[in-house]
Amino acid sequence: GKDSFDIVPNGVAIPERSANLIRNSDKKIINLAFWGNMSYYPNVKAALYLADLYSDLEKGKYKLHIIGAQPNKKIQALNSRDGIIIHGYVENLNSLLFNMDLAVFPIFDGSGLQNKVLEAFALNIPVITTNIVLDSMPRLKQYAMAANNKEGFRYYIESFDACKDFTEHENGSAVQVLREHYNWDLINTIIGSK
Repeated sequence: GKDSFDIVPNGVAIPERSANLIRNSDKKIINLAFWGNMSYYPNVKAALYLADLYSDLEKGKYKLHIIGAQPNKKIQALNSRDGIIIHGYVENLNSLLFNMDLAVFPIFDGSGLQNKVLEAFALNIPVITTNIVLDSMPRLKQYAMAANNKEGFRYYIESFDACKDFTEHENGSAVQVLREHYNWDLINTIIGSK
């Protein structure tokens, strides 16, 4: 009736993946990724935090990719640091993200549902983020690594085994949660039936 309403969740398109595609063929380098609108303050703050944390990691073992439209001057300046790559706007985000090993989102401000986390899960990329982010998606919380300070983020990054078969990574079951609760096709069907 007119007094009832439905809450429509945010969603993500879940790409079809070919079983014979090999993620990140360079197993000597672990590709860390952060992405989002780089003119949005919480994303800028998180990217700068991650770049600072990156400087404490073992040299030559990691690359940090910061991806997103409208990077400000502070973000652009990071491009001159060894191992940090500022991509700016990317036409085909999924194509680039498929080469990433770990999605790292040190977001301490802006606690709404983070599309970037849904996108990482949809691509079966392991996620490290804060409890602030994970609290907005309780169904997916168990599939991410929660870190709330530099020591926690560094621990999970350094513990990550890039040679692990991604099809067996525990985040694989997060895709099923996405299909059941955050899938645009399903959400559009529900909206269309109202």
